[in-house]
Amino acid sequence: MPRRESEVLGALLQLSSRDLDDTEISRLLTLFKDIPDLHLRAALHHRLNQLDAGELYVAALDAYEKEAASAAEDDKAFSGRGLQRLCYADYARYLLDTGFTIPARINLNKALEFGATESRPTLFVVDCLLLKASAEDIAGESGAANDSLTLAAKLAGELLPAGHTQLASVHDRFGWTNMSRWQLFEARKHFEMALAIRREIALPDLMTRVAMMHDEHGLAMVSRFSGDIADARTRYGRLVGEVKSLVAEAQSRYETELVYGRLVNTLERLADCYLFSTPPQPEDAYGRIEEAVSLCESMSPQSKFRTRARLRCKQAMVLALAGESQGATDVIARMKKQDYQNLVGQQVHEIDLYVSAHRGHS
Repeated sequence: MPRRESEVLGALLQLSSRDLDDTEISRLLTLFKDIPDLHLRAALHHRLNQLDAGELYVAALDAYEKEAASAAEDDKAFSGRGLQRLCYADYARYLLDTGFTIPARINLNKALEFGATESRPTLFVVDCLLLKASAEDIAGESGAANDSLTLAAKLAGELLPAGHTQLASVHDRFGWTNMSRWQLFEARKHFEMALAIRREIALPDLMTRVAMMHDEHGLAMVSRFSGDIADARTRYGRLVGEVKSLVAEAQSRYETELVYGRLVNTLERLADCYLFSTPPQPEDAYGRIEEAVSLCESMSPQSKFRTRARLRCKQAMVLALAGESQGATDVIARMKKQDYQNLVGQQVHEIDLYVSAHRGHS
C-alpha cells in the first residue's frame, strides 16, 4: 500500500479507536484535504464537526450530478447512482444534526427516488424513511411522519426476516413520534415491542444493549408524562447505573461516544424529573446536570457542544430558581465562551431560546 494511502487509512482508524485532541484533529484535516473523493471528505468533516461539512456534501453532490450528466450524454448507465443516493442520505443526516429539517427532507426524497428498473435496498430505504419521519416530526407534520413510518413498517414487515432489528428501529421511531403527540398508550406499546424484539437476540452486542436502554428510557418518559414521577425517577436512576456499567465494555471511540451520549441524556432526563416537578427541587436537579456536563467531553464532536450548551443553560435555570443569580450568569458566560462558538446551523437558535428562558427565570 502506498505511504499516502497508508497514512489516510491509519487516520480513519483513529476516528473510531481513540480520543482526539485539537492538534490531532488539525493534523487529520490536513491529511484529508487531498482526498479526491469529496463524499468521503464530507463524511469525515461531518464526523469531526467541521463547519465546512455541508459545503463538501454539496460539492460532492454536484460532482455526482456532473458524472450522471456525462454518462447520459454518452448514452451510458450512471454507475455511481447508488453512491449518489447514499450521499443525499448522508447530507440529510448532517442537515438534521444541524437543525435544518426542510432541506433534510428534500435530500431524503432525492435519496428515495428510484427508477423503474432499479433495485431498492430494503435496509437503506427503511433507514431513510425513519430519518424522514424524524424530520417531519420535528417540523410538526405528524400526518406525514405517520405516513413515512407506516411505509417503513410495511416494507420492513414484508421484506425483512421476522425479528429483524430494523423492525425494532421502526417501533422506536413510532414510540417517539407518539410521545411528541402525547399518545402515551401507543408510545408505551411501541417501546415494549422494540424491547421484545431486541430481547430475543441471544448475544446482544453493546450497540443493541444501548438501544434497549433507549427503549427503557422511552418507558421512563411515558411514566413521567403520565404523572408518575416516582416511577420515572426509579426507572431513570436504574438506567444511569446500567449505562455506567457499559462504559468499560466499549471497544472503540464510536462505542464510547454512544455510551456516554446515552448516559448524559439519561442524567439530563433524571434531572428534569426534579427540575420540573411540583414543587421544583433544584438541589437534586443540579447534581445530575453537573455530572452530565462533566461527561460531555466524551460525546461525539457533533453532539457535545450542543448538549453541553443546553445543559449549562439548564444549570443556569436551576441556580436562578435557587436565588443564585450571579452563579447563573457565570454559567451562561462559560457556555458562551466554551460551547456557543462551536454551534452550527439551527443549534444557535435552539440555545438562544434556552438563554432567553434563563433570563426569564433570573
